[in-house]
Amino acid sequence: MKIAIEITGADELARYLSVDAPDAIKSAISSTLDAVSQDILSTTTALCPVRTGFLQHSIHVEKSDTSIAADADADYASFVDEGTSRMQGRHFFADPINRITADLDRRLQEAVDRALGNADSGV
Repeated sequence: MKIAIEITGADELARYLSVDAPDAIKSAISSTLDAVSQDILSTTTALCPVRTGFLQHSIHVEKSDTSIAADADADYASFVDEGTSRMQGRHFFADPINRITADLDRRLQEAVDRALGNADSGV
């Protein structure tokens, strides 16, 4: 089970970040994506049902400049998360990730605004 979150306009953003963006903006975006990645990892592992620990340890989150990829690579992860005809879903993965990333645009905008405000004030 894999979920990828990609920033809309990622190519333009990556080009901007690698060439034109001030370091304060790059740092603000990177810090925000780090925080979101950590939120995803800590929330999904905390909500993951634990019997042997294999499923919980199969959860990985990777961040790049413009995306976050979360993966629960146990073969049965989607069955536990979504359920089956004989078992209710335990919703430890997709739903929490969707809730965490629902306000990602706002969080990124606030981080950039803070960086621009700090850059303008000489901080």
